[in-house]
Amino acid sequence: MNLHYLCFYTGDTEGSEYHGTVAADIKVGYVAETAKEAGYAVRILALNKTRQKGRQKAKITEQNGIRVRHIASNGGGNFFAKMFNRLSFYCQIIRYFFREVKRGDTVLLYHSMRTTPFLAFLKKFRNIPVILEVEEIYACSADGVQPYYKNEIRAIRKYRDYIFVNDYIPKELGIPEDHWIALYGVYRPVEGKKTEHEGKRVLYAGAIERLNQGAFRAVEAARYLPSDYEMRIIGKGEPQDMEALSQRIQQVNELCGREVVRYDGFRSGGELDRYMLDCDIGLGAYPIQTSYSNYIFPSKLVSYMCRRLKVVTGRAECYENTPFASQWFFYDANDGEAIAKAILEAGKDTGEPTENDTILALHRAFLARLISYRQNGNWFHG
Repeated sequence: MNLHYLCFYTGDTEGSEYHGTVAADIKVGYVAETAKEAGYAVRILALNKTRQKGRQKAKITEQNGIRVRHIASNGGGNFFAKMFNRLSFYCQIIRYFFREVKRGDTVLLYHSMRTTPFLAFLKKFRNIPVILEVEEIYACSADGVQPYYKNEIRAIRKYRDYIFVNDYIPKELGIPEDHWIALYGVYRPVEGKKTEHEGKRVLYAGAIERLNQGAFRAVEAARYLPSDYEMRIIGKGEPQDMEALSQRIQQVNELCGREVVRYDGFRSGGELDRYMLDCDIGLGAYPIQTSYSNYIFPSKLVSYMCRRLKVVTGRAECYENTPFASQWFFYDANDGEAIAKAILEAGKDTGEPTENDTILALHRAFLARLISYRQNGNWFHG
């Protein structure tokens, strides 16, 4: 049985060719590989826009034994080129859905404001099961609930079966319990020896942007850490955000009279694994807002666990109801001092990591749900 995964994805060597995010690539890769392990023949339709100027033709590549078809797209251009690009985007989805998806196949759609309502319309014309993977409610953004919230929720409700990023969203939306499963992150422990070093290394890994302020909160927290703690930041963002971060790091280091925080560039793949294994504490610094915190679940938090880092993050109901909550350290305010206090609590914890047992159990459960869906057309057969 084929599983057609419509999503935004770039492979290990394609980041310079297509727009995308590391977090989405890692999550999509994990879902696709686990579906393959469950017995599906996985086919990815990658919807990312090209970074190249002009027209980029559609092409097919292979990632870890999974076929990836990239749609054709235009990079840049004037108003008419952008309109053509949008029309081409939808036409290619139509063609794929009606030509490539056969009776008996399953479609897995990665939720976005462009694709979710569109495929909700297309699936009316075919008796094909379509699973919606919801990684975030985009209308619940860091700067407040956006006016398109009702439209987004309406589109999400038009599906029958789901993979949600946490268990708060489906309960809040009233989705029947037997029609969804939660996938908090990538359940793939990373083998490797933790390095021995003096002091504590605190890591913020992820997008660098002024909207959610995560990397900037990490910088502010570094001001309140003792001399045997070091804050490290890795990731990437828009040039203006990177420049703002660099300036703030310089200001904080000068204010403290020493290097309390540093930016170490962008890492991925095995290099990222080795870097994270060199750290002790992983920081999730998204803003604490009920209308925002409960409608996301940063994949970095589980990634930290998979590399045996202590996890520090802002308190939210969706975090406290996870299988990991008893192993995490929470802060209750969006200021550097409160974050630093939680970091110090994590640093004092001398317990041996037990994360791998939890992670492996969650992987086995996710695999079992996919096998059930492939065999029976539902998550909880029997």
